[in-house]
Amino acid sequence: MNYEKLLKDYNNLKTENQKLKNDIALLKKKNEELQKKISSMPQLSYYDVLINGISTAQKVPFISYGGRRYVHFDSILKTFLNVGDMGYIFNDQAKRVEIGAFVKNKNGVWLSDLEYFNKEGSYYNFGFNATDVVINGKKFYKNIWWNYWADTAQKFRLNYKLHGKYTKLQFKYGVSDFSGKGSKGAVRIYGDNELLGEYTCELYDDPKSATVNITGVNYLTVEFESFPNGEGKIYMNICDPLLIP
Repeated sequence: MNYEKLLKDYNNLKTENQKLKNDIALLKKKNEELQKKISSMPQLSYYDVLINGISTAQKVPFISYGGRRYVHFDSILKTFLNVGDMGYIFNDQAKRVEIGAFVKNKNGVWLSDLEYFNKEGSYYNFGFNATDVVINGKKFYKNIWWNYWADTAQKFRLNYKLHGKYTKLQFKYGVSDFSGKGSKGAVRIYGDNELLGEYTCELYDDPKSATVNITGVNYLTVEFESFPNGEGKIYMNICDPLLIP
């Protein structure tokens, strides 16, 4: 009797053991399948980007998939091509990406696309939407720029008729990288001859942002001034100058 019971228990344990072995084999197979699926899925990683050994001070998202590495398109433009936030748009209707000075903004009107009605002061040169405006390594395609000698104190003004159609002017400002050593200056915004904002900058400063309330303003003036402590020429800019209704 004891022998038969022991034999029965043994056979039960043997059957249970085989069942466990089968379960383990099945789990291993499922694990291998899951690992293959995981390895075939896109993997997101953030990398520091160094250009000529210098960090761009921002992490760029990369996706690894199918043996290839993909990068976020906006990051390519901002990090590798130095295109500003407003220097490009995705045209979904036409299925294209538009980069450069012709880019329109659905939130407003580029001041650099409007015609000024008169100018005042001294200048060696000035212009609009140049493709080579770079402020501390960052490129801008929408811009108003002024060029003069950096060792003299001079002012230059552009005047615009807005007819009270806009509520805000937002822009970035700075000194172009190819300005002379020690170049410094100021940008001022006037509305109907009233000073609305004054901003100083110097060579190799990061481009700074400003927003000015221009509600009801009929005549807008952009003024550039050079400070007499630089060498060579100074190139001053306001960039991405957006008029918002």
